[in-house]
Amino acid sequence: MEQSLEKIKRVERLTEMPEEWRVLREKILNNFESKTEGLDIERVCEFMFSHNLPVTDFLFFDKEDIPQLQRWLGKVYNMDNFIPDHTGSYVQAVHFFIMNLVLVLRQRQTEEENGSVYTEGQLIHELAHGSSEHQLFVNTPDSGKLQPRSGFGLSNNKKREGFSYGTFLEEGFADMLCGDYMKKNILSEVKKKIFKKLESLGFDTRLESISLSSVKADCGIKYIDLRDGELHYGETSIAATGLDMLCAKQPKLKQVLFEARSDIEKLREVPKLINKIKPGLYMEIQKHALYTKEDFIRVQNIIKDAIKNSV
Repeated sequence: MEQSLEKIKRVERLTEMPEEWRVLREKILNNFESKTEGLDIERVCEFMFSHNLPVTDFLFFDKEDIPQLQRWLGKVYNMDNFIPDHTGSYVQAVHFFIMNLVLVLRQRQTEEENGSVYTEGQLIHELAHGSSEHQLFVNTPDSGKLQPRSGFGLSNNKKREGFSYGTFLEEGFADMLCGDYMKKNILSEVKKKIFKKLESLGFDTRLESISLSSVKADCGIKYIDLRDGELHYGETSIAATGLDMLCAKQPKLKQVLFEARSDIEKLREVPKLINKIKPGLYMEIQKHALYTKEDFIRVQNIIKDAIKNSV
């Protein structure tokens, strides 16, 4: 117990972004030309501002730029995450919380199928992560300098030991915002293709979401795009669909989520609104939800059960 207390005492709170992170951030921004051609950046900014959310700095890059970015980032981040592994999985975009900087990989083929709105949606997702104004930097004896809170989540918990906090709500919020943007700006011809394919599979496109019997979860139609002519959805869409369910049950919640990115009192109101659906539901959602499809499905089903059994 004494050792634990000693560790707590040795955590140093910093008043601003650590100098080395600020220098690296400026180095990347000042020496890399963002690949924004063909993208409607003004539309992205207007969308964020319409929700009273800030727009942090961001860069778009191509696969050919990975080696250069890796030289700058060094051991900070492995840019190979943007290259598909043996399962075909890869990172499409990332928000560096401690630098408050977004990197987005241009996926030219996916853009051709879905329009520029697809890549803009990836930016919206990461900007949503960067919209939290509850900034706190700390210097810890074990992990060095980090930012313990990332929006609705505590990103530096012991994930490797099977424990995390807030991943479902934070990822759900970011993808909900992306889905709203896609729904508003999707090209009519792309929407027709997606709806036609859904209808051919027996889904009712008049509904907001579809039931994925293969994984026992629901996915909002606004989160579905095209990949090589086939329907596709991301893992975080499961979390976003769960959050949509909460907002439909508790209509005040969605606006409070936006306000909670900068207002501490609104941040405290979020658990109260969720717990009105079922006492203790907020903690069930927030704890032990890792960044995995399986966990997102499990928590979404907890939400569905809570709503089904609520008054």
